[in-house]
Amino acid sequence: MSDFPDPSGYKAPISATTCSKLAQSGLTPECPFVLNKQKGAYLYDIDGNKYIDFRMGYGTVPLGHNQPTLTRFIKNGISVGTSPGLPNKFHSRLIRTFHEFAGFERIAFYSGITPALAAIIRLLNPAAVGVTSSYLLDMGRGLPFINPEIAEKGKPYDLLLYEPVDFDGGMDNFRPDGYNAKCKIAVENRTAFRMNKGFIASLDDADMILCADIPANGMQCAAVLSGGKFAPESEWIPLYLAVAMNETLKYYLRHEIWNYKWYKVPERLVIAQRGGIFRLHSRYPLSELIPRGVFLESEMGYSSTAHSVYDIRRLSRALGEITPR
Repeated sequence: MSDFPDPSGYKAPISATTCSKLAQSGLTPECPFVLNKQKGAYLYDIDGNKYIDFRMGYGTVPLGHNQPTLTRFIKNGISVGTSPGLPNKFHSRLIRTFHEFAGFERIAFYSGITPALAAIIRLLNPAAVGVTSSYLLDMGRGLPFINPEIAEKGKPYDLLLYEPVDFDGGMDNFRPDGYNAKCKIAVENRTAFRMNKGFIASLDDADMILCADIPANGMQCAAVLSGGKFAPESEWIPLYLAVAMNETLKYYLRHEIWNYKWYKVPERLVIAQRGGIFRLHSRYPLSELIPRGVFLESEMGYSSTAHSVYDIRRLSRALGEITPR
């Protein structure tokens, strides 16, 4: 593999041909390159280019890709069984581990955020759904049977989805006070285990806490914690996924990831940075970042424990060479 590309040495002939064929087959959205592997803070494509990943699964991979300890446990779990449908010995262990982070009466596990939200929608059958961030609006629009809108205070909703950090603003803590909803759900896909021990949201403020992917360091999964007022129906997730979630949560506890000293992005570039999550002043074109060895799709960026100070410097240098949108 070559080291990071630069605009004069960046190569993409195989990716370009493959992406074109995939697009003709109906794959959307269009992909910038074809991935070969993920490791640590980096992505490698089939053309031999290397990129620093600052998307990190939209913030759900705080430990870096293919973290060696977790990978070993996941491989061991896969060797035991991959099919869902029955309870396994790790479910009770997983519940106990979650209790290290948050107090709850009920918990439901899922193989991803879509089945988790589908279970919530089946339970509530909401006619009016409000969300409090552009991320949640895009996520909700991808679901059938609901028509989400940016929530307004005082307007009644059957379901309110909110993130406990104001990502569209100054990244301060967000509270759902003043919003009129039968059920309030804190979505902690991007915030859990990074800034506080466990969750920023509390079940005193929300009826449920939904976290997806991040309990297994980016591997597709979801958990819904509730205080008992609402109890969505759970899936029996496969054994390897229960292992992945349990070992990741234990790793967070052992290493106190919320106290990790994340490398800072230069202040001139960001509106705010909290716990390895940063928001740039502007959005930069992905097409110009890619040849410079940086993968960052929006103004929101995410660090992992696998990033180095040199990765931050490369990001700063790349942004300095590009005109933002």
